[in-house]
Amino acid sequence: MTTLRGVPHSWISRNFRVTDDRTEVAHVDVAWLRESATFEVDGAPFQIRREGFLRPTFVLERGNVPVARATMGRILLPSFDIRTSDRHLTMRTTSPFVRKLTVFHGDRQIGSVTPRSPFSRVALLDLPDELSLPERVFLTHLAMVAWNRRRAAAAAGG
Repeated sequence: MTTLRGVPHSWISRNFRVTDDRTEVAHVDVAWLRESATFEVDGAPFQIRREGFLRPTFVLERGNVPVARATMGRILLPSFDIRTSDRHLTMRTTSPFVRKLTVFHGDRQIGSVTPRSPFSRVALLDLPDELSLPERVFLTHLAMVAWNRRRAAAAAGG
């Protein structure tokens, strides 16, 4: 399992880069509307687009070919039902008081996406190497979406 980091460009930026120890492996450009994004891995372009509104589905595409899909569950306890070409995963938080998202394959925990600290926007990615790098970047984007939605809901309520 290789640990990666999702690092926003600045405090207010939605764009982020995914790095291993010192090397940038992907630069993710997030659109201001609809939570879509684009990135490249080894020169291959990928796009994440959102379908739907209340329970959106996020689609990872290479060209116009779907690679993975994730349907978002609840906002207070964020969860995603994720399907790739060869597996079905779930990514969810286990408590409304933590932002850590745990990744499951069936009932078995296989990884997590965790903020570096309670107030940090940097994501620590402990995801298995059998997930492709574009799939790991996709899960990072989903975590950032969940955290941004949660932060917006908290700001609107208080």
